[in-house]
Amino acid sequence: MNKVLFFLLITASAYCSPLLEVKGGYFNFSNSKLRKIYTGGGLDLQLAVSYEIDPIWNVYASAEYAQRSGNSLGAHERTRIELYPLSVGIKPTICLHPNFSFYGNVGPRYFFVNQRNYSEFVDKRVHQNGLGGFVGVGYSFRRLHFYPFKTYVTGHTIEVGGYTFGLGAGYSF
Repeated sequence: MNKVLFFLLITASAYCSPLLEVKGGYFNFSNSKLRKIYTGGGLDLQLAVSYEIDPIWNVYASAEYAQRSGNSLGAHERTRIELYPLSVGIKPTICLHPNFSFYGNVGPRYFFVNQRNYSEFVDKRVHQNGLGGFVGVGYSFRRLHFYPFKTYVTGHTIEVGGYTFGLGAGYSF
């Protein structure tokens, strides 16, 4: 798998320039228990890069940050969670007009999760990592990128999946 990704990145870098995107979005957990603890969504920041392999297929990578504060369910003690997802994948793009295109992306996502609890009844600090995946769709108009739906699909050790709706700006080098 590592050799395939390395080959795709080398091939892509030989034929084209990267697209760098900065995205901001509204993230909310899909797990109902986490939505009760961390009420409401919050800001999700992402830095992404993609390399065009051919007119449709792109190799995609991103680093992300999301943070939520909330209260424990029983005692209403404060809690805070920080998510640091790292993703790689493919991003097929369909150009409908020179200024308008539709894209999807899919691939594995590795999560770093830090939780701080202010309750006496649970661990004060919890650090977990987990492997999952992501699926997303979006569209771009000129250099603005809209991603109205994106989901995390996480593994069995951590369940921090959710939805992000947002806006980003991209620049091709």
